[in-house]
Amino acid sequence: MINPPSTPWLICQNNHNEYAFALCDVIETMRPLAPHPFAGMPGFVLGVATLRGQAVPVVDMTALMGASRTAPPGRYVTLRIGARVVAVAVDSVIGLRRLDPAAQTDLPPLLSEAAAHTVSAIAALDSGLLLVLQSAHLIPQAVWQALETQELAQ
Repeated sequence: MINPPSTPWLICQNNHNEYAFALCDVIETMRPLAPHPFAGMPGFVLGVATLRGQAVPVVDMTALMGASRTAPPGRYVTLRIGARVVAVAVDSVIGLRRLDPAAQTDLPPLLSEAAAHTVSAIAALDSGLLLVLQSAHLIPQAVWQALETQELAQ
């Protein structure tokens, strides 16, 4: 039996947690630019930043997961949401890792630790963003250590 090919994921870290975004959803990573806050947005939206000449909403991964940010984000990860772009503010970008499809099904969804009202707010604001975030995963510490060991062995 032939094993299905592994797929690439962008691994980011935030508050000592690792997250995996499907590489097919990622446009680029970049240094964070100052977002311009605006009234009426949920607490997990930092505001709008001008990226490559385009106004892009910036979602704070720390606030999204229900924590308080103690330091400014280290990187933005821009994600393709249909024809639009959203930036996700994270502490750091670790790099690309390949995960086999069987392992992916065992990983908890990124939003599994987000509060229900946060998920509802995302759904009300942007169903496309919700779909992309639902396809992302949390990487449990044991899985992360196994990935790191595998990476070092290669």
